[in-house]
Amino acid sequence: MNQRKNNLNLIIASVVIILGCSQAFASKVTIPLKQNKDGAIFFPVQYGSQKCEVNVFPVFNQDCYNIISSSSHQTNLCGAQYIGVDSYTNQPNYSTEFQLGNVKANLLFVSPDNEQIEKRQLCFSYQQFKQDNVIVELFEDKLIQNQITYINLNSTTLQNVGDDMIVGSLEIGEPDASLIKQDYSFVELAVYTIPDKQFYSSYCRGAVYSGYPLGAHVYAHFNIDSPFTQLPSESVNQILKIFDQDNIKYRVIQVATSKHADIVLSSVDKLQPLYIYLQRRYGKIYTITLQPYQLYRQLRSGEYQLLIQQQSDDLNYIAFGNTIFDTYYLGFDFQNHSVQIVEKAQKQKTSNFRGSQIMQ
Repeated sequence: MNQRKNNLNLIIASVVIILGCSQAFASKVTIPLKQNKDGAIFFPVQYGSQKCEVNVFPVFNQDCYNIISSSSHQTNLCGAQYIGVDSYTNQPNYSTEFQLGNVKANLLFVSPDNEQIEKRQLCFSYQQFKQDNVIVELFEDKLIQNQITYINLNSTTLQNVGDDMIVGSLEIGEPDASLIKQDYSFVELAVYTIPDKQFYSSYCRGAVYSGYPLGAHVYAHFNIDSPFTQLPSESVNQILKIFDQDNIKYRVIQVATSKHADIVLSSVDKLQPLYIYLQRRYGKIYTITLQPYQLYRQLRSGEYQLLIQQQSDDLNYIAFGNTIFDTYYLGFDFQNHSVQIVEKAQKQKTSNFRGSQIMQ
């Protein structure tokens, strides 16, 4: 009898341990994303014992760190604990609980009292000097098992939907399987390391538009805050030559030399897909297709703005605009510094963006 009771107690203890371990790691952190009037992607968080709500911007493409910038008085009122001076930024460092989507997590952040007042960002890029980073802190708190952040954005990012509209989501730790095209799986892209920069970048093996190669490209990276895909000047000029051959009418508008020139089209009926070739980790080529509807948006005048810009520097790279996230689901791997990509399940086919308008 005692043996049976001991066995039962052992089974119960084992179940408790298993349940405790399963709860130690959240399978996934899910954060709804919004967009401000300037096109930047953000999400609201609550932090501190006072549950102060602020909008923060996720950063993926620079040597970043967590910032919640305000007066120290406000920071303290929100319940954040001062823990000293941050060694990386030499700024006041704080710790407190954040509500991040579906989880609560303790995060570190700096609150500078200088020119960065009112700057609020959370860092998802990989580290160089052990600066505050969301991925590291979620992993150390056992809220995620995999240090990968997946980004889902939809076509409403081109439609100026306003601050209250959800335009996508971040999934941290595990992807949302419902977003992945049936029978497809993630492909890991080969890492391209950029000296002195902390971009999630991949080797690029070229691009083609309307059957014409657009020159050599060394690497590609991804921008969630702009719809514009940036190409070297040689590539943009080649596209404009093709427009001339296809009798596509366009105007190049240079408002200021410090800004990118706008290319405005009278019609988009003859636009062709843009193909960009990235290298997989194990050598094969992965082809990304930007459909014509991902290459323009309609202006209030009735004309169309081409969502392709010339780079402001002379480097041969491609910077994908956020229209790529409408048809591809991307993951940014903190540990391997790599990008994972898969085609998204299309619940309904998007024909174009002619219904969206922006102010000139």
